[in-house]
Amino acid sequence: MPMRGALPLRRLSLALIGLAFADTACADDSTTLDAVQVRAQSPLERVADAGSRLGLSLRELPAAVEILDGETLRERGDDTPQRALARAAGVVPMGAPGNGGSSLSLRGFSGHGSVAQVYDGTRVFVASGTLSFPGDTWQLDRIEVLRGPASVLFGDSSIGGVVHYVPRALQSAPRREAMLAASSWDGYRFGLGAGQGAGERVRWRADLTGAGGNGEIDRAGYERYGFSGAVAWDLSPRLTATLKYDGGRRHDPRYFGTPLADGRLDRRLRERNYDVADSHVRYDDGLARLRFDYALGARTQLVAETYHVAIDRRWRNAESYAFDPRKSTVVRSDFIAIGHDQEQWGQRFDLLAVGELWGRAQRLNLGAEATRVRFTHSNNGPYGGRDTVPAFDFAPGGFVNLAGTRPRFSSITRQRALYLEHSIELWPRWTLVGGLRRERIEVQRKELPAGTGFGTQFDFTAWRLGTVFAFDGRTSLYAQTSKGIDPISGLVTLPLAQKDWSLTPARQIEIGLKQGFAGGRGDWSLAAYRIEKRNLLSRDEEDPNRVQQIGQRSSRGLELGLGYAFSPRWRVDANAAVLDARFDDFNEVVASRLVSRNGRTPANTPERVFNLWLGFDPVECWSAALGLRRVGHRYNDNANTSRIDGYTVADAQLSWRPRTGSRLTLRARNLGDALYVGSGRSQALLGPGREFELEWTQRF
Repeated sequence: MPMRGALPLRRLSLALIGLAFADTACADDSTTLDAVQVRAQSPLERVADAGSRLGLSLRELPAAVEILDGETLRERGDDTPQRALARAAGVVPMGAPGNGGSSLSLRGFSGHGSVAQVYDGTRVFVASGTLSFPGDTWQLDRIEVLRGPASVLFGDSSIGGVVHYVPRALQSAPRREAMLAASSWDGYRFGLGAGQGAGERVRWRADLTGAGGNGEIDRAGYERYGFSGAVAWDLSPRLTATLKYDGGRRHDPRYFGTPLADGRLDRRLRERNYDVADSHVRYDDGLARLRFDYALGARTQLVAETYHVAIDRRWRNAESYAFDPRKSTVVRSDFIAIGHDQEQWGQRFDLLAVGELWGRAQRLNLGAEATRVRFTHSNNGPYGGRDTVPAFDFAPGGFVNLAGTRPRFSSITRQRALYLEHSIELWPRWTLVGGLRRERIEVQRKELPAGTGFGTQFDFTAWRLGTVFAFDGRTSLYAQTSKGIDPISGLVTLPLAQKDWSLTPARQIEIGLKQGFAGGRGDWSLAAYRIEKRNLLSRDEEDPNRVQQIGQRSSRGLELGLGYAFSPRWRVDANAAVLDARFDDFNEVVASRLVSRNGRTPANTPERVFNLWLGFDPVECWSAALGLRRVGHRYNDNANTSRIDGYTVADAQLSWRPRTGSRLTLRARNLGDALYVGSGRSQALLGPGREFELEWTQRF
């Protein structure tokens, strides 16, 4: 077994040989952003589509929105969305094995049913808790994080918040760039990107990315590849057509966790993988969009977009393991084979008008969208197979498929929605911002091959009302209240037992303060909130066998963000989130008895999260950075009897800029080799151990 944290010297040597041909005269690169440089634009002046389609800046929004800049993510080596989002205030990646690793926790609510994820304005409906695109940040311009209910813009499944992935923008000026990296455990990454104008009316952009490696866990190799392409054509001075395609293929690690013994981790199992030898986890995703932007007038714009999503996912694994330390054996079960075939079609129309009403500045957006999702689920249920293997030095064996894999059910999901947003200046420096959405979702499910099934319908109204007062050009105070909607479970895979349940509503109250200071060298924000989510599935106190939608859970908390450049050579970025998440009215059945969980913390909900990134330029041509992340403890169960310890992870990097547009970076992730649990209950999905990486980037 290779030494923990060892670098693949062969790939490292190739990177160094390539660097030897570079002009080693240090040069200033004004086009290359660095983590320690003063930002060219205050983050509070940027526009985030996750917060509003009105074109309001973050300072003008009555909501807590954070933008993770793509250039900064790439400089820090945050190559996956999970690594990037782990640095956002209050966000904790909670990806379960095999679900694409994309599940998130935010403001006390977890999973795709409460934290929605959107790509370039398109929300892909989640099936069986799995979302597998995007897999890399190379093709992203930024990631936007809106904390709190976002149902006005994106519909259900966004009570905790929404994450919006924005691909790189088109530009007329030529731009070409490349990246190559080698890391521990035979890891590699590469990225290629180019874009420019073609004449005066056409612009294009294309990006290709890839990564792979063996992983520190036995037989947990992975590969991922992605492509993004876009072309825009100005058909007339008023009309622009844009065609985009983004796709990815992933073979994720075939690792479903490390079994615990009496709730504890045996360190000897840290690198063991008990999946079968012929297992696989594969995802293929493709998103195509055609958009038209038409200027109806100087201050009125119509946007029409049609999109198509195609998804093919396949799993074949032994997914459950029970460790017996006395016998040094592991019992494997749940030999599961699953297939997802999903297609989604959609249209969206937005009409944006900017003007005055009664002499007051205003913005108005009217929108409509319609979506149709076709989904087929294949599996080998009832999931069988069971064997016992030695905990150490065992033959992994092959997959056992007793029932055979075939289509088990299909569904058609239709969604139609009308929405509006409006902002108006009530008084100089005082603005009112509101939003309203009316949506209908219809689900038809058919059991295969029997042909039986059911149909059901959900209607809901979501709204948001907020106000912003600007004390001056640097400071704004806001307050808002909003209502959002979550489903009981994923609507695309809604089971028969839940067809008559209603959606679960939630309301939030939030106040906040945003301020820039030190002449644009610094900014900070503070948000305080309370969210109440009702209609949970809870047991009847008089009849424990009866389930009702009477439960409630809530969360309240504070979030603080700070960015400050002490000097041209020193910069700090930090954030902290503290929350109190509780069941207010919730009952569970334990050993045939009804047990109240009122006052308990929901399982797998961290209540303390802290991030720090310190960057500095020690000497000319060189820069260094140190990152720290602290995640507080969680509970494994709603009874709060089993606790998952908190963890602290440190990252460090050193960069050298030998010439204009070129950068060589040596970084260490999890520098202290902390052993921690990312998620899991009876099986712990361990977080990545210490990893070294050498990366070269070049702009041409």
